[in-house]
Amino acid sequence: MLWRGWLALGFVLGGFRAVAEPPIPGDDTIQYVLQRGDSVIASTDDGLYRASVRDKVWHKMDTPDGMPAGGRLAEQDEKSPRLVYYTGMGLDFPMIPAAKGSLYLSPDDGKTWSPMAPPEEVEDVFLHPDGSIYAATEELTNVPFPPGGNSVSVTAPNGTALYPHVHLKMTRDDGKTWQDITPPVRAAFGLWGLFRDPDHPDLVCIGSNMIMHTSMTLIYQAADPSYHWTETRSDKWHDGKRLYGDWWGVPMGNSSMMATLDNFFKFPFPRKGGNLELPAEMLETDKPAYRFHLHDFMFVTVTSRFLLPEAPLKVTDMKDETAFWRLRIQDPEGRTSFAGGRSDELNTGYPDLDARRARYANDPYLITQQIDQANPYQRQINLGKFYDFKEPGKYRAQLTYGDGAFDRKSGCVLGSEAFEIDVIP
Repeated sequence: MLWRGWLALGFVLGGFRAVAEPPIPGDDTIQYVLQRGDSVIASTDDGLYRASVRDKVWHKMDTPDGMPAGGRLAEQDEKSPRLVYYTGMGLDFPMIPAAKGSLYLSPDDGKTWSPMAPPEEVEDVFLHPDGSIYAATEELTNVPFPPGGNSVSVTAPNGTALYPHVHLKMTRDDGKTWQDITPPVRAAFGLWGLFRDPDHPDLVCIGSNMIMHTSMTLIYQAADPSYHWTETRSDKWHDGKRLYGDWWGVPMGNSSMMATLDNFFKFPFPRKGGNLELPAEMLETDKPAYRFHLHDFMFVTVTSRFLLPEAPLKVTDMKDETAFWRLRIQDPEGRTSFAGGRSDELNTGYPDLDARRARYANDPYLITQQIDQANPYQRQINLGKFYDFKEPGKYRAQLTYGDGAFDRKSGCVLGSEAFEIDVIP
């Protein structure tokens, strides 16, 4: 029988600082990265570095005296030679900066830089292909914002209450003048996530969500260059399309690994954005894409992979893959659903919890194994046990494993990258 097969597997810009000409291999944590064609620029607390995807060798970039390190690079068209680099409050709250933010423009892909006067503390910047620069900003004052509204405040060291006033500003002359185009932001909401408007490519959209909360996200969009805004809930905007990042990213497991200059090209880190990290342990499927005939068995082989030689993990598994495994599936119409994870029935709150746990513990096919980089865990998963593939078409799927409901002391979580499934008649 199939379960015996898997059970028997052998888990199996002013004065520039002088820099050294030779390449500088580093282990600095990458705060932000931006890939433009074959070129990758990384921002670290030691400054900016550049490498080609082909050579994978980092060279420190010339930057002006006084240009702060550890900042971010604006989202932009990769064909443009213009770059915008900025530092500010960051994305977390409370956002009380240790020093005033900065804004720098390079017209020549980072060869030279010139400072721009930031309109306020900068949180996000978008460089439009038409040359306009948009900046989401924040100013902390002792005036409640909005007046009479449900204001959010932070307390300064002297005990004064400070209120964040958020704005969206635009410049068409590289920062000499700024135009305020702030949407009608709700009380206790911030602005984040500038992006090019897919419906009006000459304009931008911006997201807004509750400060210190993510229960509601709004999208502000305009149909005219004067920016008369309309507000739409994100789940209703473009049919709820994901705006930032990828819902299908590998789930974080028991530990994570941050991107550094030393490891960036060794592992599949994102090539754009900040907070670059990967789960230190994950699942790999035997193929990135599968083709199955309708009504056939749909087997996928998954293997644990440790990116680093870390401490072993303990996995628990059963003959029935739906106990500790979960499938996320997107059908040809774009609808997403989840199945599996039967062991969630072992979470607290059930009056017969002891009896439920006993049934798992006494299952004759229950196995427990220590796994690490040299001793991976592998098994076959029958996707048909999770989902009824009724129609031909192209599906997207992702597998995750978790035994924490059963093993509360040493349970682990593993997730795979998304994979494609083509179901044919």
